[in-house]
Amino acid sequence: MRMEGKAKYEDNMNNCFFNNPRPIFCPFVNFNCTQNQVINPTLPGSFAYLTAGTTEAAAGANIPLTFENFSGNLFLPNGFGGIVLSAGTYEITYTASGSVPSSGSMAIGLNFAGVDVSTVSLSQAAGSDAVLVRTFVLTVSQSGTLYLKNTGAQTTTFSFASMLIKPL
Repeated sequence: MRMEGKAKYEDNMNNCFFNNPRPIFCPFVNFNCTQNQVINPTLPGSFAYLTAGTTEAAAGANIPLTFENFSGNLFLPNGFGGIVLSAGTYEITYTASGSVPSSGSMAIGLNFAGVDVSTVSLSQAAGSDAVLVRTFVLTVSQSGTLYLKNTGAQTTTFSFASMLIKPL
């Protein structure tokens, strides 16, 4: 808003002039407040993060993951590249990057207690680099082992794979 000459306060409540910053007037400020109240965000009490470096996985084979970081007592490594989940509901983000095999398709998925519960796939030129990512909510009624798996039709070389698991 461009104003000519000196403006009266009533004409311009926030006392703003073109190209000239001024303090902002707020008629509802509580001047009796004597302290600031800062509320820190809360982080989930339990989570597990597992990763794998470069690995080759045959069609239908598990991608062995290693515990990188975790908190809480809901998660147990099973010693074979998977994780034991107790009954509950979990948000799981899983990802893998690698070279697309000669078939031109690449796929990964989650396998819980021997059952495939989620899959993500893509099709693109063989030999090109690709990244697969999916976030999935899994509810389990009893404990079992969760694996990240190559659900594609061919052996695939993965340069990185990971899983982040949080209870809901």
